[in-house]
Amino acid sequence: MAGGRRPNLEVIFMGDRKKPWLVNVPASLSETGRRKREFFVSKRIAEARTRELTKISLRETSRSDLTDLLEPFGVSLWEAVTFFVTLQSEHLPALTKHGATIEEAIRYYLEHARERAASREFCEAFKEFKAAKSNRRERTKHDYNHVEGKLSPHFRGKLLRDITAKDLEAAINKECPGEFGRRKFMAVLKTLYNWSIRRDYASQNPILKLDPVELRPSEKPILTNQQVKDLLSKCTDELLPYYLFGLFCGVRPKELQRLEWTHVNLEERHIYLPGSITKTWEHRYIDISDNLMRWLKIYGKDKTGPICPPNFAPKHRTCYKKAGFTEWRQDVMRHTFASNHLAHHGKLDDLLQAMGHRSSPQTLWRYYHNARTKKDAAIFWGITPECRNTGALEIAA
Repeated sequence: MAGGRRPNLEVIFMGDRKKPWLVNVPASLSETGRRKREFFVSKRIAEARTRELTKISLRETSRSDLTDLLEPFGVSLWEAVTFFVTLQSEHLPALTKHGATIEEAIRYYLEHARERAASREFCEAFKEFKAAKSNRRERTKHDYNHVEGKLSPHFRGKLLRDITAKDLEAAINKECPGEFGRRKFMAVLKTLYNWSIRRDYASQNPILKLDPVELRPSEKPILTNQQVKDLLSKCTDELLPYYLFGLFCGVRPKELQRLEWTHVNLEERHIYLPGSITKTWEHRYIDISDNLMRWLKIYGKDKTGPICPPNFAPKHRTCYKKAGFTEWRQDVMRHTFASNHLAHHGKLDDLLQAMGHRSSPQTLWRYYHNARTKKDAAIFWGITPECRNTGALEIAA
């Protein structure tokens, strides 16, 4: 009925007539579509007719309201009723087992559809992720490119939200069966998904559902005191600071290549590594030991510019081969520093701070405890510039 208003149905007494009780039927309720007057012999029958017309009016009003609601969707009332009956008969029993209603199922689907619409395809998201992380270190960006190149063929065309933990695990195991490599892949993917969640590209991080890769503690490569002496006695003066700060301060190789002499403070006996040159982007101070101080008073006086000379790589290769090394392990000086520091000083917190390590003290203890004896460590911290002249290992006073 227009406007959803009920008709004004009244029983009117028309005086001395054979059928004195009148009911005015509006056009909307008339079978002919025109207004009609109906007469009844008794008031009771007339009132029964008004009740019947009222029920018809209510049904028509409800039908009109429902039709208006369905009109924007292009669905007729009949189609809506048929759809609802089908849902009731085919899907309600299954939903009831899970304690859900049809309305809840529809809302869940709509929410899921909105989430999928906001998601990104794996390759597209990875490219956007790398662009957002363009200020990272070259080594980190290399890891991103490597993981992207290996996994993109597995997930090309797939949305981030549709990729399961099992999908990722299968791809990682196929492309990188080694423990260390899997750990690297999982670290990159964990960062990717955390970044994606903040942008609503994904709702959860599937990497968190995978078992973490536990690397078995391995024996770290450490230089013997004789190897340290050979290296320092055979290297050129321009390369010497690189080895000194690597061996006696534990500075990472890449950090050494960004370190400058302005970061070395001989008066306060420390070197300062600003966040702009460290791996973790966090600054730290490292104390200059007594034996290193003796080296720097001779070879670090009035120095300026970078610690490492230009064209470093070939010069470094020539130097370590001249000292008797057939190969060079990247972090061997850092491991040598940590082992001797812990054996000599026995303070995990000091070592953790000096190395700029983000892991727990227990990790350092597991790798470096008892790696060197106290006697060997004392000799290490006693290696002085005299070894370049006499060939002997001196104990600093």
